[in-house]
Amino acid sequence: MTATATAPASTLPSPPKQTGYLYGLDALRVAGAVIIAYTHLGQWITGKKKHWPVGDFINDVTAPLHIRADLDFIGVALFLMVSGVVTTKVSFREQPLDFLKRRAIRIMPPLWVALVISFLIVSTGLVKEMASVDAATLPQLLSNMWFGVYFVPGNLILLPVVWTLLIQMIYFVYASCTIPLLRRWPWLPSALAAAIISVTTSLLPQVVSGTLRTVVAFIPMIFIGQLISLAHSKKIRFDVAMLLGAIHLMLFIRADLVSKGLFRAGGGYEICLLIMVGVVLICMTANGPIARSAWIKTLSKRTYSVYLMHMPVSYIVMTLLDKVIGTSWAALVAFVAIALASELFYRLVEGPLDRWLGKRSRREHVADTRGKMA
Repeated sequence: MTATATAPASTLPSPPKQTGYLYGLDALRVAGAVIIAYTHLGQWITGKKKHWPVGDFINDVTAPLHIRADLDFIGVALFLMVSGVVTTKVSFREQPLDFLKRRAIRIMPPLWVALVISFLIVSTGLVKEMASVDAATLPQLLSNMWFGVYFVPGNLILLPVVWTLLIQMIYFVYASCTIPLLRRWPWLPSALAAAIISVTTSLLPQVVSGTLRTVVAFIPMIFIGQLISLAHSKKIRFDVAMLLGAIHLMLFIRADLVSKGLFRAGGGYEICLLIMVGVVLICMTANGPIARSAWIKTLSKRTYSVYLMHMPVSYIVMTLLDKVIGTSWAALVAFVAIALASELFYRLVEGPLDRWLGKRSRREHVADTRGKMA
């Protein structure tokens, strides 16, 4: 080994700075988190046959666009597409196993903590709109922690938003397996996925509305995000991205047409998705003072915490305060509680995990650099 290989870490080259950062994606993450929190809060209120001026105004404005009430589905569509955009970018610089490990570490430990918190809240019996008190048992908690609740009949869901995380984890497994294909033929993974989704949808009976049908119905949105990323980075031609994106869009529409009991009544899913595709295309490259602001950067780091904490926190606040101070004031307190709980969750759970991953990444870079200099 040469002398340079033992040089202190401070003299070694630092990791290459991130280039081509899409600040607009941070703003889209924040918007998605706020919309999802608003949607579930609105659904609690409408489920109780109550009204609040903010919700009524937003529904009146969006109704002519045939957007679902309470902005339902818009936040999910944003999150899934943005996930496809972001993870496709990192797929070109991470090895398959590292890619999967990083995604799993970022998702699973915070999810476990959120499920324990949900377990404690559900056990009070005060949030029946979120989960039955029967779900607050140790076997059910363990089943929820490993997505078993979606595959084992009779198990009960503790935190309803987790189904989207299952879809993301399945996509991450697929993406890690197809990284070699993505780097050589960038169009192939999404084309192959379209074929798999189409065949699976054809083979499933229409009356089946279980986990597999849910996955094949909603996962095309992540592949639309992947194609947006590939087209933006010029990995594939724009016309190829348009063609494959249209195929995935039609697969989503097909799932809506043939699935019974999977999509909520009222329609509007296809229109919401089309609008969100346009929003992502327009906003992802935003580079103005708002998109680059410290506030957006700070809030974007907390969107996963908001995603995990908003439902148990807002539902118990609404249950306790709705009849005491009124629906509108209770909703305001619920939003404040979501912000405080999410900040606490980020500082105690997600933030330390991110810092650990960052230190681990730097150590790996230093070790790799020393190995190359040896």
